[in-house]
Amino acid sequence: MPLQYLHTSARRGLEPGKSGFCCVARDRDLPPDLAKELERLSRYEHFPDRENPWIARHLHISLRSGNYHVLSRLIDAGTDYSKRNNHIAHHLSFTEEEVVRLPDPATIILFWRGWRGSWKEPPRILNEQDAFSIKNLDTESTPLSDAFPTAIERGRPIEKPYTIKVGWERELALHYRNELLKLPAESRWNVVFTSFILTSDRPADFLWRGNWENRSLPFEFESVQSPLIERTTTTFKKPKTDSVEDGSPSGPDAKPVVRSAPKVEIPEELRSEDRKRPKRKWTRKRLKRTLNLSLVVLALLCGGIASYLLLGLNHSETNPDSASIAIGVAPFPASQNNPIQNDARSRWQGFLDSGSLYRNLEEVLKISEFLAQAGDKEPLLIVESLVAIKRSIEEIEPLIALPKGIVDSKEFQYELNSTLVSMMPAFQGALIPESLTDIVSTPADEHSPLEPLIQRLLPDRFIPEDIIQGIKSSRRHVRDQLAQQGLGAVSAAEEFQNQASQLAQDELATNIQALESAFGINSSNGFLTMNSSGVLATPHETDIKNHLQSLYETYMLPRASSMGSSPEFRLALAKASQYHESVIIATRAINDVFEKADPFSEGDRAQLQRIQNLWRATFLRGDLMKETIINFNLERLANSKRSLARLQSEFPPKTLRELDKAQRLNTAIDTAESALLEIDTQTQWVLMYLDAKER
Repeated sequence: MPLQYLHTSARRGLEPGKSGFCCVARDRDLPPDLAKELERLSRYEHFPDRENPWIARHLHISLRSGNYHVLSRLIDAGTDYSKRNNHIAHHLSFTEEEVVRLPDPATIILFWRGWRGSWKEPPRILNEQDAFSIKNLDTESTPLSDAFPTAIERGRPIEKPYTIKVGWERELALHYRNELLKLPAESRWNVVFTSFILTSDRPADFLWRGNWENRSLPFEFESVQSPLIERTTTTFKKPKTDSVEDGSPSGPDAKPVVRSAPKVEIPEELRSEDRKRPKRKWTRKRLKRTLNLSLVVLALLCGGIASYLLLGLNHSETNPDSASIAIGVAPFPASQNNPIQNDARSRWQGFLDSGSLYRNLEEVLKISEFLAQAGDKEPLLIVESLVAIKRSIEEIEPLIALPKGIVDSKEFQYELNSTLVSMMPAFQGALIPESLTDIVSTPADEHSPLEPLIQRLLPDRFIPEDIIQGIKSSRRHVRDQLAQQGLGAVSAAEEFQNQASQLAQDELATNIQALESAFGINSSNGFLTMNSSGVLATPHETDIKNHLQSLYETYMLPRASSMGSSPEFRLALAKASQYHESVIIATRAINDVFEKADPFSEGDRAQLQRIQNLWRATFLRGDLMKETIINFNLERLANSKRSLARLQSEFPPKTLRELDKAQRLNTAIDTAESALLEIDTQTQWVLMYLDAKER
């Protein structure tokens, strides 16, 4: 489903504190970077002496959040609340996967019934009724007698600027549609166009673009090279002899020809080697200078070679082992009592040939250490990896940390050392970067959305392209599973989560929960307590004054006889039981009971003192204005619970669990995408030994 964004002049925008030209409506899931780009693309131009333009536009946008096809309609919207010129920009943003199932972009711009011509509502998040639907296209219109020149040559679109009369923007858009229908279906969304180019636009962003006659622009309109589609080669021919010399129309009904300046191709950069210089003749002086220079260079080269050979000879006499290094033999110290030092390479090769490295790790570890001292580090990396694998099997560890250097970077993939792969015991596992272990270790079931990702993992190599496809598939799977709960239920559950999260950080709500704990009531009866399903435990209790009164009565009435017998205490009890107009008046009356009480037992005295301290800190102030603000905040708290209770009634508890699951998986998927971008030569690789988890 495409993402929508509406931009116009309003007294109050959707974002807090914004007014004037701003966003008045958008989809909830619109990424921030896309919203910022659409705001930039919402500019418009008014013309006091002409009819304002009707702009139809199709653009490609690549952002951090993804690649989008943006269809825009920008039109004049009369005057705004301040009686100044107004316009409305309405944008539809499609992903590359969505446009495969859609008609061409010009058809949607011309015939979708959902385009807004103005916005008179308060700013809001768009709902399901505002969503784009392919069924909401009205293609029953008068066919256009196309008088514009074609923009298709040999079955391919070419760059084409159109000069039109004022008010012909819609006719040009209809021409674009006719041209797109000549192309194969898979090529129609590759063409970017605008029916009217603005001075803030970049001409190279559009393959097809329109402009009014006699309208000047700060850039050249006709000769801009578009990088989006390769231009066709133009062959210049001699003009026909019967053509009109001054270029005027030849017939009575011919339209005037708009002439443009000649186009001249200028190379981007003139390199020094491209400049032609006159050949120099060989003179006696030049020949002599060249021979002398050649002799000097030859003498220097011979001297350098001789010095190098003498230096090598002296070094080999003082250090006999250097000769062995020069021919690729390891300089092991000579010893007749230790055969491992003398034939380490042959013994290593023998273990490789017999495939017995894994069974003789202690012995081959010593051999690989000697080879590493000689400069051959690969055997030691292989043995260290096998030791880690064996330890994982014995200690049932699911992760095997591999030494750096054992994974080689090949074209488009990373491969585990082939010798190590041939020596490893067979196992059910995967080679992955350490940064991806969290998502692969996520508890899964047979319907796990991560299954498409995990199935692409291999034990001996890691192919980022496959993992990227698996991540995309997993994200679609997560979205599809959540969609089964119903769009309305999911939307209500998301809003419930947001409001509950904000309420959990409210200081007044925290103080009331502390009071409930001090009174010793059952936690399931709290005003804002959430049950095990994550929803309100008492959704029908929304009156904060009644809740506080109930807290007081549940605690005090059974203990009244042991809290004192003075007339002042009895009078305070009677006043606290009366009806009170506001919450703050009721809390003052209850506090008076606490002050007049004189508990008989030390246990009751200590509990009452703790309750009274919390009660005063939460509700009572010496200033009337401050207490009024507290009363307002208590009412706000009650309204927040009413809103939560209403949202809670719109979805079953299962929807909230599925939403939590989808959010956790999407967070893991986002982490995996970031980790893929950071893979380099310093990446720590691990083997995920899945058999260990099963055992």
